[in-house]
Amino acid sequence: MPSTTPKLGLTTWAASDPFSVSQLSTNWNLVDTFANAHASQHNAGGTDPLTVISASILTSGTLPLARLAMPGAKVFNNAVAAMTNITWTAVPFNSELYDFSTPMHDNVTNNSRVTSQVTGKYIISASISFTASNVAAPIRGIKFRLNGTTDIARVYGPGIQSATEVVDLSLTTVYNLAAGDYVECMGYQNSNGALNLLASSAYSPYMAVHWIAG
Repeated sequence: MPSTTPKLGLTTWAASDPFSVSQLSTNWNLVDTFANAHASQHNAGGTDPLTVISASILTSGTLPLARLAMPGAKVFNNAVAAMTNITWTAVPFNSELYDFSTPMHDNVTNNSRVTSQVTGKYIISASISFTASNVAAPIRGIKFRLNGTTDIARVYGPGIQSATEVVDLSLTTVYNLAAGDYVECMGYQNSNGALNLLASSAYSPYMAVHWIAG
């Protein structure tokens, strides 16, 4: 039996809230609508998203807190993506493992971007795998770029000269994002021509962006 003790000091939602616990438990569309409404409230200067979720929902064992309270998305690319030679190139993401709350990502339009919908601190992570290249003095890189201009984290250095070995790079940071800020994962290589990223939904290329605190 789940505990009936309220968690995190959360208050019960008001009678004016539009959906009952039973409705939310059985209808994910209503869950998303509920989360979107409270994300909008937060953007307008209202209560932090974590403080508006009903304690009765959290203790019922039916709905995960992350689904309701923490905006986040994990995106990937299901086809090879070419990284331009000696140029930081935005990694496209044409698929999503999930995109909670107000959509943070579009699979077609500006699909390299994951956009914050709620101001706060976010954990941002990504992984890319470059295909093998036997060109001498290889350099490989990965970084996060904010709003198309500002680098907020980077790994850059020697790669592997090999006709068979791939180069895996990953990066994680925590950063303050305002509502409307977007983050892109960028790749760099110097193989004397375009070089592909491997396509695997599990690890390459992917990016995850999750709100963790106000």
